[in-house]
Amino acid sequence: MAESLQALDRDLFYFINHSLHNSVFDVLMPFITRTDTLHFRLIFAALWLLLIIKGGRTGRVIAFLLVPLIAISDQVSSSVIKSWVGRPRPCWTL
Repeated sequence: MAESLQALDRDLFYFINHSLHNSVFDVLMPFITRTDTLHFRLIFAALWLLLIIKGGRTGRVIAFLLVPLIAISDQVSSSVIKSWVGRPRPCWTL
């Protein structure tokens, strides 16, 4: 079971990275996902502010509930789920 799940992970990783690429995302994704710069933080901050400004009352409620939701889900995924699953990421096994 575990071997077939790892094979599925590997095959899915190869499919996404070798079959679903295009020139727009080849430029855009490294720009957005680089953690050593502020690019992704500025994009998410702009979207969050847009939700507050243009979203009305519902948008403001959602924007302020996103902050604890992201903090809690980050801790749960990195502390609980990561140790529970206990297998390396597909990109590390390749």
